[in-house]
Amino acid sequence: MIGALYCNTLVVDYADPKFVQVTQGIAPGEVCMMSSTQLPDISEGLLRKVIEERRATPGGPGNSAPLIARAGLGAAIAGMVGEGPWHGAHRLDLTASYFAQRMIEEGVYLDLHAVPGTKTGMTFIHQAEGGDERAAIAYYPNANHAFHFSPMRVAVESSNPAVVAYLYIGLSEGGDARDGQDLADFLQYCRKERGAITMADIHTLAQGDAAYQSLERIVPQTDLFFVSRDEAKLVLQANGAMQEPGIGDSCRVCDTYLQMAMDWVRDGSAEDDHGMRMFGITLSDGAIIATRHGPASWDLTKVSSRYLFDGSVNLVGAGDSFRAGMIAYIAAHQDAWRDGTLNTAEAAQTGALFASLYVNAPLANRYAYIPGFKDALHVVRDGATFETLPDLLEGLELAHALETDVAQD
Repeated sequence: MIGALYCNTLVVDYADPKFVQVTQGIAPGEVCMMSSTQLPDISEGLLRKVIEERRATPGGPGNSAPLIARAGLGAAIAGMVGEGPWHGAHRLDLTASYFAQRMIEEGVYLDLHAVPGTKTGMTFIHQAEGGDERAAIAYYPNANHAFHFSPMRVAVESSNPAVVAYLYIGLSEGGDARDGQDLADFLQYCRKERGAITMADIHTLAQGDAAYQSLERIVPQTDLFFVSRDEAKLVLQANGAMQEPGIGDSCRVCDTYLQMAMDWVRDGSAEDDHGMRMFGITLSDGAIIATRHGPASWDLTKVSSRYLFDGSVNLVGAGDSFRAGMIAYIAAHQDAWRDGTLNTAEAAQTGALFASLYVNAPLANRYAYIPGFKDALHVVRDGATFETLPDLLEGLELAHALETDVAQD
């Protein structure tokens, strides 16, 4: 069984002080999407060295699919990569080969399409050695710009996933074609013809208003759609709903964005579309979620994470891992989703649990702490709040022992 199929934005994150020339002109703490024509000539020797020193990590769906696989629910990734002499007969370039190797090690199924004459997507992260400044980050889409939906439909048909997740709106010329209409058509196909639950995600790297304006046609075809509070502001600004809201407008941002998303569904969905939907805004301590259980029944839920710890951690991938936990819960409770009885709070706490375990794991192995789904669900349903990572890991070990005893009985 495939719990989730992730499509598009295959990328590897390379972190090294030597990448100052790749991030030139980007201020510390700034993240920029670059033109692939601006990519400097970086030797494969340097890239291989960064990989061997464990300073390269799969990004995009590489932040998410392994979590679903480790939970035991099955995960797959489909997308475009650069062509090269690596990885045997598949002719992948070095970056794609590394991405594929790590995903295979994590039990993730792959459907990769090599694009001649281009490279796999890359993100370069530069931080001066010993410096306290935040890193400068440059994303080069490369082969992701050549993405198209025909092979994705084949991937959906062959894998028959419970959830189809698209990453990311605004980061791929092919994926964003026709102002997002191609993506909307693909998601509608997945929902109506394949019976899949759909999710799409937008990224703050999206440049200009077009990506945020395209949500009006994309969101009605998604069952699950979450944004950060900053992304919600950008959506509202691009669609003329709120002009430059101030910092004190956080509650107004959340209320206005969620109402806009609900209106888009009402105006853009078929009359017989009364299934469950879940739209939300992720916060630093949890999420605000609007859940539709029936034709006109929307409930608003504020969920506070029970797995927040003091201390400094790298939050890259926190949103992706939160969504992965949500997807894992939904994939494991498909019947409850389809009859409108899925527990929103449990789903969100599972997302919060996955996010906490991901961002608190060693950078060289961000998937290390992700448990089997039954163990995670046991901790979620226990209702306890954990104040330290060791306490949480101990709680997961106890849950695993209890679940093992139940299985043996």
